[in-house]
Amino acid sequence: MRPQAIHSISHPLLKRLKKLHRVAKEQNCFLVEGTHAVSEAIACGWPVETIVCTEAWFSGNHRLLVENVGACYLVPESWLAQAVTTEHPDGVAGIVGVDASTLSDFSLESNAFLGVATDAVQDPGNAGTLLRSIVAVGGDGLFLSGDSVHPLHPKLLRSTAGQWFRKPPKRVDLSRMIDLAKESKVQVFVASMEGETYWQADLTKPTLLLVGNEGAGVRREFIAKADGLITIPMVQGVESLNVAMAGTLVLYEAYRQRTASERG
Repeated sequence: MRPQAIHSISHPLLKRLKKLHRVAKEQNCFLVEGTHAVSEAIACGWPVETIVCTEAWFSGNHRLLVENVGACYLVPESWLAQAVTTEHPDGVAGIVGVDASTLSDFSLESNAFLGVATDAVQDPGNAGTLLRSIVAVGGDGLFLSGDSVHPLHPKLLRSTAGQWFRKPPKRVDLSRMIDLAKESKVQVFVASMEGETYWQADLTKPTLLLVGNEGAGVRREFIAKADGLITIPMVQGVESLNVAMAGTLVLYEAYRQRTASERG
């Protein structure tokens, strides 16, 4: 692939990269930053429409640019830094195409279903960490309520260390999803300051875990629909764990329970 050089900082492509810092309501592409994320997008077969990189990055990484990559453009390092959200970019950014259904369609039809749904979790770093944990334990997905962070938020994408492309998060109507879970015989637990200790819950069954932001927790209307509350015990006087840590602990307990028989 022969890259084209960009000779003006006012080039429309650089303006397009900046525009993708903000997620639009209807969006058919998104910004990907950094070698690892771009590599994962390519490896997972996502349609990388455009690569924007420095001369130094291209000389060392041009073998990554395979058939499913569109055009490639060379820019000065300082111009790339102004066009992306990363404070110290490593020399590459990409624009990846996405279909709206990719971020909304999901299935609960699994005898081993394990997923996490968020209620108004707006911190992209926490959501990204949850997604990494879900992928690590072989879970089925991260489901973001309409008032949670958007699945295409650049910081969420960065915080997943490329795992976003293996299991992209879904945007859901949380009330409807809980109803569908119960119809599909998926038990719904709420991470709470009350309830049974999380390692006492039977997480070998199909499970959807609801988590809320640290301030308000999960809303009462969703708690009322759930099958139960589970809690993570802590010594007296300690504030609650952040949502990413709490969700990760429960996910790994589910993984432990589900693989116990394999370990003998």
